[in-house]
Order: sequence, then structure tokens, then C-alpha cells
Amino acid sequence: MSIDVRRAAIDPAGSFLVQAPAGSGKTELLTRRILRLLAVVDEPEEILALTFTRKAAAEMRGRVIEALTMERPADEASHRMETWQLAQVANQRSAERGWHLSEHPMRLRMMTLDSFTHALARQLPLLSGLGDMPTPSAHVAPLYREAAETAFAQLERRNRDQATAVLLHQDHDLPALIELVADMLGKRDQWLHDIRPHADHPDALRDMLEAGLAEIMAERLAACARLLPEAARVELPALIAFAATNRGDAELSGLQSWPGEALTEVPLWQALARELMTDRGLRKPRGITARQGFPPDKAFAAHKQQFQQWLERLAAVEGLEEALAGLMSMPAEPRIDDMQWRVLEAQLVLLLKADAALQRLFEQRGEADFIEIALRAMRALEDEQGNPTDLLMRLDYRIHHILVDEFQDTSLLQLRLLRNLTEGWQAGDGTHRTLFMVGDPMQSIYRFRKADVGLFLLAARNRLQLPAVEPKSLTHNFRSAPAIVDWVNRAFSHIFPYGDDVLMAAVGYAPAEAALIHAGEVHVHLQRQRDAAGEAAAVVETIRQALETEGSRIAVLARSRKHLHAIMQALTEAGIAFRAVDILPLNA
Repeated sequence: MSIDVRRAAIDPAGSFLVQAPAGSGKTELLTRRILRLLAVVDEPEEILALTFTRKAAAEMRGRVIEALTMERPADEASHRMETWQLAQVANQRSAERGWHLSEHPMRLRMMTLDSFTHALARQLPLLSGLGDMPTPSAHVAPLYREAAETAFAQLERRNRDQATAVLLHQDHDLPALIELVADMLGKRDQWLHDIRPHADHPDALRDMLEAGLAEIMAERLAACARLLPEAARVELPALIAFAATNRGDAELSGLQSWPGEALTEVPLWQALARELMTDRGLRKPRGITARQGFPPDKAFAAHKQQFQQWLERLAAVEGLEEALAGLMSMPAEPRIDDMQWRVLEAQLVLLLKADAALQRLFEQRGEADFIEIALRAMRALEDEQGNPTDLLMRLDYRIHHILVDEFQDTSLLQLRLLRNLTEGWQAGDGTHRTLFMVGDPMQSIYRFRKADVGLFLLAARNRLQLPAVEPKSLTHNFRSAPAIVDWVNRAFSHIFPYGDDVLMAAVGYAPAEAALIHAGEVHVHLQRQRDAAGEAAAVVETIRQALETEGSRIAVLARSRKHLHAIMQALTEAGIAFRAVDILPLNA
């Protein structure tokens, strides 16, 4: 039951990762947990709540203050009664400790992740390497390109062979190479931490990359093996060997059993995948002919029919086609050959030079991107050996409970921050500490800020080197009518990928349950081709019909402001009043 999950998730003794879909009351859950924590901490500053936007941080603080000052609800059975009860206990603690939170709301530490990292760097500018605080800027793409150009010019002067290798790999397209390096600088939080320590030890870096490749290959192979029916492993080898013998395929003609999951078996798995797949996906049963090794001789009709039946059964296994295609695209072994390594090593040298050039540009211009501020904040928390600094030890002493909102939009660098903040949280150390993360991987929108929704999936498996959390899921939707919830469940279960895939950062759809009993309907009107005027007329007519129902509240959602222009003009011409803040252009 979703109610039981909510009550368990505010337990101040537990650490949780809560998957909270749209309309599931995530903000209310965060509010209640903070109220519950306020009842047990010595100081409100022991609680740190991190969000992704200032608006979300302000809303969270407002919700907590509103709860602390709310009057007792008249309805004893309302959900607000539970919030009020939690607030009363928190108020009692506040009075005992003299916090006066309603008069001093800023004692509630609720801020964005960017603000928090900037504050860390500001506290210790010399240790962080920042010196004078630069101006955070989101418009640094020109600096990325300039740093990339400078780095290639340096590489060409100092090691022409490496410069030639990277340029030849890019078909001598220097502008394209510069754009690729610039793009990598905008993602350096994903690779710099791992690459920089190996700058003087390339062989160790090669070993690390090959070990990572082996891990990826092993996970893909295991995922495919889990999807393949056990009966298929028993019956398909003989059928495939029969077909291979007829085709003169020596590799598979002696096949007696399905291969295991060792990486040495990958080439055989790939050969078998080619038997079952074409360029367009799983083979169609009707396409099995003598060319595939099944002659039209009646004596062998049973073999062909059995193979066709297996193709039908495999097509019904959700996710298997994608898993087999993934196997076919893998290398045969987790090894970077010498020629590949020469190119890759040259590329990594170029990237490190580009990063160094970018640092100089930041210092000259007095500005930096959010990644740089966060990277240097990490330096304020850990030394070159990864040991905690004095600043981290002070933070560790003060922060006992961390809450992270919209965890699905967390980047690798932000994850590293959380690891630093919680690294010393050892079980049984006599200090009560918790980590609470909430979000919905189906709503991940910050890929442009290097967010990786796969981190949410790994966190649920406790594979992120964070304090262990108990995964929980909210399923009730308190926002939409049952008809809308049911329609969304049906539609998005086909749109989202089958199941979760950590490697591909793909998330399966989690259906919701309607908590409301309001009536509602869903109608779909498809437009076959682009026709702004026709679409606007259809929207106006739909709104006219909806306005016939007394008390109707109507919203028009679009993919962009520009998409709404024709609709707003049509509404104006139809005499239908509407409200569009910061959307209608002045020259319309």
C-alpha cells in the first residue's frame, strides 16, 4: 500500500530511495520527513535538503514553515491532520531548543546542488583552487572551442605523430575534431577524475579501460542469458547445427550445447545471435528457406517447423531482440588493440591539454562553468589522495541527514559530492545519520546538464558507494482522474523500454494507480501533417465544447512558446479570454 510506504519513508532512523511518479505527493513526503527529522535533531542545520532549482528549494522551505504554523484541520481523517501532528512534535522540539523556526526560516538548510557546491568553494578558496570567486556562467561554449583549438595547436608542436593520429582518425576534418573536443570539455566531470591520475601511466589507464569494457560486456551477456528461455538452450543447438551443416558453416555445425556466460564464449553467442537475427531484428518464421540451411525436403520438414516455432516464441520474449542486437554490436573480446590504443592515447593527451587550456581561460576571463565550480569544490573536500580535508570533516560533524530531491537528475559529479559528504558515515559509529533520495527516473530531464538516470537504478541496487538505502515506490496518483491514469499507463507502457537497463540508462515504465474518483475522459486527435492554422482551429473548437461545462478549467500545453502563437491568435479572434504569462510576444 502506498500509505504504508509513506509512513515507513519518514522513519528518521532509516535511509531510503523513493521512486515517486508524477502526482504521487513527493513534495508532501519530503515535507513530512523534514518535520519528522526536526523532532529528533539537536539543531535544524543538521538537516541538508538539496534540490535542482531555486523554486523547488523555496517551495520546500515554504511547505515546512506552512506546516509549522498551520491550524489544526477540522477533518480528523484528512491527510493534513497527519502533517499537522508531525508539525506539533517538531514545534515542541523547536521550543525546547529555542530555534524559533517560523521567525528564522533560513535555519532550514534547503538549497540547490549548484548553490551548495558554490558555497563550498567560497568557504575555502585557496584549498579549492578558486582564488577570487569566478562568475558562474552557462554560456561558455566559445571557451570550450578556444581551449580545444589551443590544445590541438600545442599537440601539433610537441608531438606531431599524436596530432596526426587523432586528425587522421577524424578523416582530417579539423573543425569536426575541435567540436568533438569542445563537447568533451562540457562533459569533463564524467572522465577527468578517472583520466587525470593516469596521465603519466598510460598502461594502467589501458588496463582500467579494458576492465571497464569487460564489465560492460559481462553485464550485457548476463542480461541476454536471463531472457533466453531455458528450453531454447536445450532445443536450439541441434537445430542450428543442422542448418549450419547444410550450409557448410564449420563454426556452428558441431554445436552440441548452448554456450555459457564466460566472456570467452562471446564469439559463439554472437554467431548464434546472427542465426536468430537479421539487420531488421529477429528472423521472421516465413523467411526460413534453404538459404538458411533448411532444405525443402519433406524428410526435414519437422526441423524447419520446429525452428520456425522457436522464432515465434522468441519474438514474444520482451527485450530479447534488443539484447541480441546489443550482443552483436559488442567486440569479440574486451581488448583494445595496439593500433586502437595509439589513437585513443593521443585523444586522451589532447583532452588533458584542452582541460589545462580551459583552466587558463577561466582564470583570464574571471568566469567558469558549473562543472568547474563543482570540480574545485571537490578539491576543497578531498586532497589529491582522496582523503577528507578539514572542510569536509567540519561538514561531516554538522550534517546528519541529507535529503536529495529529483535524484533522477543527478550527475556523476553531484554523486561524487554525495559520496564525499557521506563517506564517514559508518554504521555503529554512535552517530545517527540518514540519506533520503526521492525522484522519478521516468521524468529525467537534465541530460543536458550531464544527468545520468542510470545512477537512480544503481542507487536502488546499492551500487553507488553511498550509505545503504532501502528502495521504495509510490504508486498512487493524486492529481489525475482514473481515466487519464489508465490511458497514460496503457500508452507509456509501450513507449518506454522493456524493463530497466543500467548500461543504457533506460528506464521501464512503472504504472500508477488512481487515488481520485473524479470522472474524466481522454480523446486523441491526430494531425497527419503540419498545419498550424488547422491545429489552432481544432484547439479552439475543443475549448468551446469544454466551456459548455460549468466550472471548467482548461490548460493548453505545448512543446514550445512558438507552438502556441497560432493558437493564441485563434483564441483572440474567437473572443475567448486566456492567460499566457511571458509567452505572447510583444509584436504579435
